[in-house]
Amino acid sequence: MSRIQNLEYILVHLDGVLLKNILGPILYSMMNSFNIQYTLEVERNILARPLEEIGNYLRTVHKISLSNHELFETYLTFRSEYERNTVIHKQNGLIDFLNRIQALGLKLIAYGGAPKEYFNQHLSEHLKHFIEPRYIQTRDFRPGLIEIMNQLNVSSHQIIFIDEEANVGRVAISNKIPFIGFEDNFAHSFQPLELKSLNLDYSVSCLNEITEDLLLKIDSSLNRINRK
Repeated sequence: MSRIQNLEYILVHLDGVLLKNILGPILYSMMNSFNIQYTLEVERNILARPLEEIGNYLRTVHKISLSNHELFETYLTFRSEYERNTVIHKQNGLIDFLNRIQALGLKLIAYGGAPKEYFNQHLSEHLKHFIEPRYIQTRDFRPGLIEIMNQLNVSSHQIIFIDEEANVGRVAISNKIPFIGFEDNFAHSFQPLELKSLNLDYSVSCLNEITEDLLLKIDSSLNRINRK
């Protein structure tokens, strides 16, 4: 019998947690093409933000004269080129992590802005570890925590999110949703600094640090949540 008493679902960001981060390099190249210096402010106003907010920020602050549709098409062009010229690596310790989650009886689902085909392409041999729908695309409702919880019909004491983006952590904190911050591996990323500023209860630098003991500790802390 599993020692997990509260948690049922683990939601893990695809790009940056399960797979090595490609969003950072793509955004970095895209901003350079606009002659925009890549800063903490840029990341804060773009990562895990709705397209409308991103477009308003770039047009207002950086005077980029592109519509939201044109911005998204530009992003897709940069992403396609990056994927074509780069080997997409899985995070170190992925298989052991997947086995730990399965052994604990937790339901694992990935999420992110990329299409589901990208998830299937790079994690095809690991699909047995994920429960349906296996992957939730959040492109149209970023950062997506509340929408995912509503889709799964779960409460905050039943779910935990693992993400490398601080904007996701901020939403988790404000809504009292369990969250593990994951240290980004992109050299130009400001997200480790951003996550540190949130004073998170739980943060890790690799999948191997998401141990059974850590998950049991988080699960035990959820006993204090008033279930309504």
